[in-house]
Formats: sequence, structure tokens, C-alpha cells
Amino acid sequence: MKNLILGAALALPSLCFASNEDIDHFQGEEPQSLAHAKMMVQHSHQQIEALLRKEKLTTEDIHELHELTYSLENAVAFIQEDIKNAADALETLHKASETYDPKKTRDAAKVYLQAAKVLSPAHCEHKQKASK
Repeated sequence: MKNLILGAALALPSLCFASNEDIDHFQGEEPQSLAHAKMMVQHSHQQIEALLRKEKLTTEDIHELHELTYSLENAVAFIQEDIKNAADALETLHKASETYDPKKTRDAAKVYLQAAKVLSPAHCEHKQKASK
């Protein structure tokens, strides 16, 4: 009898969650520039913070949070790609500087500075991301 009760108790939590087939999936907004991606993150954070100010989250609130995550994931991935490009260019500069070749180092430094502009707040407002 103890095993039956224990088995039922262990199975109960899994019955409370919806299966993956029952979950609505959304496309999410795609950022068009770094500035747009940052704006999307800021807007999403404001919406999440507003929902968290509620004493109790409703099913609708959780659904809204779930829907928000799709656009937020797109924005974070966009930002992450730009940061990876800057990091790759920095590594190229680092390796070029190890050669002590002035032309190679200068060229790599120029590429790095261009890629790293995405990290500059002033540049974020103007740089448009090319379509993929």
C-alpha cells in the first residue's frame, strides 16, 4: 500500500504540467538593428517587472510572460551575435599583434574597431543589421 501511495504522489506533479503539444509557440519579433534589439530587451523587461509587481501571477500573466520570451530570445541572440563578431575580431587582432607585423596588426586593429563599435552606446542608434 505504501508503494502505491508513494507512486501516486510521485506521479501527481507530472500530471499538473501541460504536455509540450499543449503549449502555444509564437514567432516573436525579429530585431532589425542593435538599437532595436536593445529597445526590445528594455521593453520586455518593463513588461516582466510590471507583471512581477502583482501579488499573484494569473494564468494569463504567465501566458504573457511566455509570449514575451520569444521576442526576448530573438533580441538576446541578435546582441550575442554582434558581441561574438567583436570578440572574434579582437582575437584576430591579438594574434596579429603576436606576429609583430605592422601591416597585419594595423589591418586587424581596424577590423576590430569597426566590429567593436556595436559595443559603443552612440553607435548602437545608427548601425543597421544586414538581413540574414
